[in-house]
Amino acid sequence: MANRLHLKTSVLCLGAAILFCCAAFSKEIHQVTQPENSGRSTALLETVILSDSLDAYFPLALEIADREGVRLELGIEGAIDCDPVFLLYVISPGALSEQVLTELGIAMRERGSPVSVGFITGSTMESARRLYLRKYSYSGRHTAIDAPGEKITQYRGDSAAVVPLDSTNLQQTLQNTSYLCYSGHGGGTYWRLSEEMIFAFDDLGPIPPLVVASGACQTFRPWDGASIAMAFTDRGAAAYAGFLFSPAPYYHFGFPEGFPLRFTHPDFPIGIVMALQNRGSETSYARFPFYFMLGDPRICFQHDEPHLLIEDRTSGDERLLRFAGAPKGFIPVRIEGGAAYSFIEIEGVAAAGRSDPFYNSRLQFLDLGKDRYILFDHAGGDFTIRLRDTEPFFWAASDALIDALDH
Repeated sequence: MANRLHLKTSVLCLGAAILFCCAAFSKEIHQVTQPENSGRSTALLETVILSDSLDAYFPLALEIADREGVRLELGIEGAIDCDPVFLLYVISPGALSEQVLTELGIAMRERGSPVSVGFITGSTMESARRLYLRKYSYSGRHTAIDAPGEKITQYRGDSAAVVPLDSTNLQQTLQNTSYLCYSGHGGGTYWRLSEEMIFAFDDLGPIPPLVVASGACQTFRPWDGASIAMAFTDRGAAAYAGFLFSPAPYYHFGFPEGFPLRFTHPDFPIGIVMALQNRGSETSYARFPFYFMLGDPRICFQHDEPHLLIEDRTSGDERLLRFAGAPKGFIPVRIEGGAAYSFIEIEGVAAAGRSDPFYNSRLQFLDLGKDRYILFDHAGGDFTIRLRDTEPFFWAASDALIDALDH
């Protein structure tokens, strides 16, 4: 039955590809003044703080805005209109709800340019303050929890070890990893590790400042009294990313064992990767972004880019960039001035354009101001990126047919 349903879905997508493969869309970016010391070639504000003046955690929002010297907005529309790269939403858990997050997601969609959102909250204002101040350092250890497969895969560099998924092994893993991806069933207050085993608020003790990414259904509900998301950050995690509603996991870019946050760096932090993942969801099944995080979206895993730019030249309407020394994995690349081009091709990997209406499992990109942010699945080694002013004539039709069947 599942195969028949997938075949019908593929046929529908194929038909849509034929009808709309030449469709194009454009995005208009609202420009505002940027801080002089931001170091970015955009006209976007780096960070805006959002908080309601009547919220119990508003004093913390004032404290953060004063500490960073950034703008504080009192409503979602005002904050989105500032066109920030990063939005820190300081809010008490009781003021959050499905409606609030849905309104935020719709506002983000209507904005036409991505924003990286991080919620600064906790069971108390002090726990929210600790979350904001918490430092993160990637140890090189990352872990995938596969609940359906009943296993935990622990990675350190290129080596991997597999252990059975049980409560004891999970507790030990939480103490010895700095990046954890969970794949399986869940809800607002729990992860379901098996038919008989639930991992919930009370099962979680103090943990180090790791980053947790969950692909389970509806685990991002911090207003629940025993929220699993907030349990992680209250107990020591630096960030927790999860879904407000049920996702289609095969459209969650790089997840679970691609570890798409692993090579993030100061110019391409985790919030931008999440914005790319939301963009992928919107081109496949989601009407608006609903993958959110507790914690600071400016967190990154590496101090520097994971590659070396060795050539950047322009000829006519084409720009070519060659990079060396990249590791295997999902590689983030920021190209200054790259937003001026409609088409991107990474040799041997994939191509994409602004008119591409379908999900691409190998390559995602977004534009912020004048810059382009690219995330792609790389086999390792040198790579070449080509940017073009226009999309090749026959590319739109062939790519739409490929992407329509892509998952």
